[in-house]
Amino acid sequence: MALVTALVAAHEMILLMNEAVHLEGAPDLTMARAVRRSRNLRQRDVAAAAGLDTAVVSRVENGRERPTENVRRRIADALGLAPAEVTKAP
Repeated sequence: MALVTALVAAHEMILLMNEAVHLEGAPDLTMARAVRRSRNLRQRDVAAAAGLDTAVVSRVENGRERPTENVRRRIADALGLAPAEVTKAP
């Protein structure tokens, strides 16, 4: 029983940590995220305007994906940025 309790507690801790990473108060890693948040837009709003999947916008904003020039330009156009600004730190 103690093992089950420990596993449940560990699982809850992982869920809380994962949730904390995705809070809107998390630091802005890219200009794309900073601009999006300043305009009160959601990632899906930017994705729709850029004709991209929301997951792509998320990965670019979080620095998990280096966007192609096409993706960079589409996000830039959706946010009114220069393409080079999309992945720069704010």
